[in-house]
Amino acid sequence: MEINSIYQITQIILTAIGLLLVIVGWLIPYRTNLKVNQKLLEDEKEFEVMKWKKAQIDSQISKLYGPIYAILLESDIRFKRILHQLGRSTVFGKDEGIDSLSEEEKKIWIHYVEEYKVKRQMEIVSIIENNFHLIYKQDIPKCFSHFLDYSIGWDLLENQKRKKIPNHYEYSYAFNFPKDFSSYIRGTLELLLKEQAELMGNRNNENVKMLEDLNNIVI
Repeated sequence: MEINSIYQITQIILTAIGLLLVIVGWLIPYRTNLKVNQKLLEDEKEFEVMKWKKAQIDSQISKLYGPIYAILLESDIRFKRILHQLGRSTVFGKDEGIDSLSEEEKKIWIHYVEEYKVKRQMEIVSIIENNFHLIYKQDIPKCFSHFLDYSIGWDLLENQKRKKIPNHYEYSYAFNFPKDFSSYIRGTLELLLKEQAELMGNRNNENVKMLEDLNNIVI
């Protein structure tokens, strides 16, 4: 083989190798850029999801669970005062109704029912109606039905009494408040506060500690 031919072949091989190196040199950063861009898109998507989740939790706390918890706490404090006034651990014993109270005790209890109990319960009903879409995980617990049946029933009977419509209102005084509703509200609010703290990178959320302190209030 002539020297010129060998030289030409060598040039072709070197050119091919050079071209291959150029292609490889282009592919590596290209693939790296693709991975970087993909990671940025994934991070941006994750950020948007976390942003939406935090906004949802903020709304659940500020518009639904927080306000309901505050009313329940206030009502619990007031109810304990009523028990103290009546000198009882419970207003009614088993199978007891309004007739089991003295005339003075009836006045204390009826005043509490008409001026505070029914009104505050219906405020909670209104909060639920306006923020039903914010129920945690869209999982409607049975205690919601228990509470709505209890509160709306009291409101109906109390309204009938005020308008002198015959009913068995006296028996409504002995209906027991659905304690499972209070437990659910308190437990879910605590859970939401913890999730909120974690999303903000703060595992020692002062709001959670404050809620625990409020739960331990003794009148």
